[in-house]
Amino acid sequence: MGNCMVECTTTTSIDVEKTKDVLTQLQKYIEEHKPNWGWVSTNYLRDACIENDFERVMYELRYAVELQIQNNKKVYVLKFIGEKLGDDEEIFKILSPFMNDGYIEMLGEDGDKWRWVFQSGEMYIKYPSVIWD
Repeated sequence: MGNCMVECTTTTSIDVEKTKDVLTQLQKYIEEHKPNWGWVSTNYLRDACIENDFERVMYELRYAVELQIQNNKKVYVLKFIGEKLGDDEEIFKILSPFMNDGYIEMLGEDGDKWRWVFQSGEMYIKYPSVIWD
C-alpha cells in the first residue's frame, strides 16, 4: 500500500437507482468489520452513508463521480482523485455487486498496469502481458 497511481481508463459505472443500496452495504460493512482503510476515514464515511450522501461517500473513497446518461439510464461514472494505492481492492469487492460491467484501468508509479474488472457483480484484477516483437 502507498504506491502512487493514476487512472488510465474507466468503462464501469454505478446506476443512480443503486446508490442507496451501495450506501447501505458500505455502512453495514464498516459497522461489522471496522476496517482501517488507508487514506479513508471510515467514521466520516459511515456518517455520509447514514446521511445518504453518495457523492460525499465516493469522494471520501477517493473517487469523484460524474452523472451521465448511458443507455437511457442515469449512471455515476467514477474518476480516481487520490494519489496512492490504498485498500481499493477490498472496497471494490464491496461495491462490485452494484457496479455495471466494465473496468477501471490504473498505472502505478513503477510502470505496473492493472485493471479492476467488474463482471456480473464480481470484481477481479487483471494484469496485461507485454510482448516485444
